[in-house]
Amino acid sequence: MYVNKNVVTTVATNITKNEAQVNGYITNSTYYNANTYFEYGTTVNLGSRTNAKSTIGNSNMSDYLTGLAPNTIYFYRAVGEGPDGVSKGSIEIFKTLSDVAPKPIIIQGTTVVGTASPIMLKISNKYELIGEGDLIDYIVNYKNIGKQLLTHPMVQVVLPSNVTLVNSSRGTYSVDTHTLSAQVEDLKAGDEGVIFLQGRVDSIPLNNSQIATTAILVYTTPNGTQENAMAYVINVPKTVAVVAGDNNSVLGGNAFFAGLLSLGFIGWLILILVILLIILIARSYSNRKTTQDTITHTTTH
Repeated sequence: MYVNKNVVTTVATNITKNEAQVNGYITNSTYYNANTYFEYGTTVNLGSRTNAKSTIGNSNMSDYLTGLAPNTIYFYRAVGEGPDGVSKGSIEIFKTLSDVAPKPIIIQGTTVVGTASPIMLKISNKYELIGEGDLIDYIVNYKNIGKQLLTHPMVQVVLPSNVTLVNSSRGTYSVDTHTLSAQVEDLKAGDEGVIFLQGRVDSIPLNNSQIATTAILVYTTPNGTQENAMAYVINVPKTVAVVAGDNNSVLGGNAFFAGLLSLGFIGWLILILVILLIILIARSYSNRKTTQDTITHTTTH
């Protein structure tokens, strides 16, 4: 069974001692009126879940987890209940801060989406299919599409755990969190920029049908509120694409034979009569051609 089919689990943000924001992305455009939620817990068995929310296809999903224990590893995954059943994202982890940990340098703040966001953020790469050993060239584009000055902007790119950063146009990389962080200049209205980075695919996670890379742009509004915009790029393992193609061939063959088996007695009788008729027509044509060839040969002799 593949995970990350219609719903992809992405990175956790705004992690404190007792709270965290978990995030996901619905990749299926037909997932309208889907009920989405997160399962989480201190073991891979999870055990707890958030309240379900109604969402639409191709959209972000997120929720806040509260009452968490400090300095504790939590497991979580995104879940969607859509038209074709339940879809579960891969299980990801985060660790809450300890009581003695210093205040984190980066607080992501509230994720603002849709027309309310003053930021256009996009992450892309050229090829959708990826395999072990491939190099992925990411492009992160950002722009202040609002009317106010956004200060202290920070672009973060969280690579999948199976991808290692090879090169980037700016920023520093944390191996532990697989995160590239790049402080950029304050963004006046209309200001924009681009960051390039390259990653190497070290392995392909087992049974993952989609792999997400997350871009986050954290900024401070004129009233001092910290907000962020999030964007994703989805890649598909080559092995999944091959299996899907094979399955389509198998399904086509199964559908053909299933159609034959679904014929009743009358259907089979009609099919046999049609085959016999084709044979008789073929023999008649062959005999007629032989007779014509004989007449032609006799005349010329």
